[in-house]
Amino acid sequence: MKKIIYSFIAAFVVISFSSCNNSNELNYSNYIVGDWACIGVDGNYFATDSIKFYSFDSNNTGALAFGQTDANGVGTCIKMQNVSYQRSGNIVTISATNSGGDVVRQQFHLYALTSLSMVADIESYTINGVEQNVGSQLLLQREYYPLVSPTISGIWQTPSLTEPSINIIREFFSNQTYNYYKYNTQTKTYIEQIINECSYLQYGQFMVMLYPNTSNVNQTYKCWDLMNQPTANKIQWFSKNASGNAVYETLTRISVLP
Repeated sequence: MKKIIYSFIAAFVVISFSSCNNSNELNYSNYIVGDWACIGVDGNYFATDSIKFYSFDSNNTGALAFGQTDANGVGTCIKMQNVSYQRSGNIVTISATNSGGDVVRQQFHLYALTSLSMVADIESYTINGVEQNVGSQLLLQREYYPLVSPTISGIWQTPSLTEPSINIIREFFSNQTYNYYKYNTQTKTYIEQIINECSYLQYGQFMVMLYPNTSNVNQTYKCWDLMNQPTANKIQWFSKNASGNAVYETLTRISVLP
């Protein structure tokens, strides 16, 4: 069974509601519609790459995506299919299938909810009817950042984390693909590192970079947390590992490849 892990990014303030008195229950559907990031489970912090994303539409359908790492330590970003949800009072039930045909069912008890944040107790989390041990309480924050595709298109450079005197070049396209270049000290030119085009996804303030692994066969990913709304000439983001150590990058736009 593949191991699913979650990530926490920030703390928040919420208002609690009574689940015992139906007269006190709000119409939660007015609040949960929109995009959310699961930023915590049981008060523990994990890697940015393990963030989980929910999207709820007004017609009881939605989207679900998350980072997943298999037994060999290979990670990828999984986008679930046939996602739907039902709400009964403060109980939300989500059903979806993964690419392998497994049926995933999640049932949450909404414990606290505002327009910006949500706390949900996990009533049940099953894959093909088998209960999973994923913790007892989720922490979610609403995602407001608009799509950056029109803004990010173009060529961007940032200092290499291992060799600060050398820049890394990313060339983003409006169709949510990108090319990646690194400086070759022998030829003194920038060489595309991966033959196949890479792609990127945006979930609110999180940018997920998808690319082949070193064998150029299987896909892996890197998730970055946008520190602010990207401007025409600057992108600032960071990624946090399981130990809580963060890596920061500032990308600046350039007109042509060096």
